Amino acid sequence: MQLKLKNLQTIVKETMKKEKAAHQLMREAVEVFGPSVEVSSEPRRVFAAINDQLSIMESRGEDLPIGSLRVSTLLAAASTSREARKIAARLLPEKYAVKFITDADSSIRCAVARRLSFGQLKEIVRRFPNDDALTAIVQKKKIFEDGIPTPKIKEKHFDMYGDSTIGEVLDGYDPEDLTDGWYKRMALKIFNDHNGRLDGNWKHLSVSRLCSSIYATSGVKIDAMKLSEILDEVCETNGQLKENFSLHDLKDKLMTESIDEEINVLPILEERFFADPIKDLLRESRSGYIDAANLLFDITHSSIQESYVSGKIQEVDIPKFGKLPQAYCWNSTAEKALDRYTSCWNDRAAARGSNARLAWNYGFNTKINFMLVDK
Repeated sequence: MQLKLKNLQTIVKETMKKEKAAHQLMREAVEVFGPSVEVSSEPRRVFAAINDQLSIMESRGEDLPIGSLRVSTLLAAASTSREARKIAARLLPEKYAVKFITDADSSIRCAVARRLSFGQLKEIVRRFPNDDALTAIVQKKKIFEDGIPTPKIKEKHFDMYGDSTIGEVLDGYDPEDLTDGWYKRMALKIFNDHNGRLDGNWKHLSVSRLCSSIYATSGVKIDAMKLSEILDEVCETNGQLKENFSLHDLKDKLMTESIDEEINVLPILEERFFADPIKDLLRESRSGYIDAANLLFDITHSSIQESYVSGKIQEVDIPKFGKLPQAYCWNSTAEKALDRYTSCWNDRAAARGSNARLAWNYGFNTKINFMLVDK
């Protein structure tokens, strides 16, 4: 029993040691690779994200950050999982990484093989004859190290500042026979797209991009030199090609144009233009409020038999429908005005001894509905 307990304690200590090593590698890796690899609190998922990041760097031809992580940390965490061993095989210095060349996992062997020479890998291929991925890497190493002669290319002299047309300078380049009007339209399009601000190298870039775009989409070859010359004429005609763009010059130009063309200026709107009829209604006194509201909201009435507290019955007009003023929408001001209308109406009804009470509600669109409710 004592022996079994001792073995159990050893297993627990080893497990805790591995977990500590894995978390230590995870913390150091996050500091090196940044938050893009901090995908989980589990080391296994973080190590998988790191390997994905390293694979992307390899596919782009970038150098891996070898030596960025401590050797002791990588070696201690290598025994925790396959992903950790793969990181170690990629980022350890070569003298430490070579120990993983005989790993049971093919991807780890391949990770080390990419870093070694063909001479170092010959024995490994004999040991793992069925590993096709490893064999392919070794064959590429052999071809690369043996070298392939580079074919000689007969270079032609390019006269950058010559007088010949672009069709003569470029071998096989024959521009389409397009009209001068077409070139003029394209030059105006470039000019308008850039608002005339084609200073510096923007003119050359815009012409080059347009020619490349048209050739890629339709196969039509454009004479870039001719288009550039016509663009110069367009810029000179419109007077917008300046070495330095100045807001002061633009202001003077617009002021001159406004005087020459006699541009009409918008009139100054008087304060009464912005008057709010409902706000004006709310300023009315309670004595004249009902009459003013009847007129503003275009309220229609209907006659009913009204009973009084004394038992007397009399015919009175009751509001039924109304609508908001033209070009007016529902808002808090309109609601407040209608609340005050029903309050004034109910005060009048109570003063004459009526039991009726008026309330309002929203109708369709800008319509207003009125109804009698119990007291």
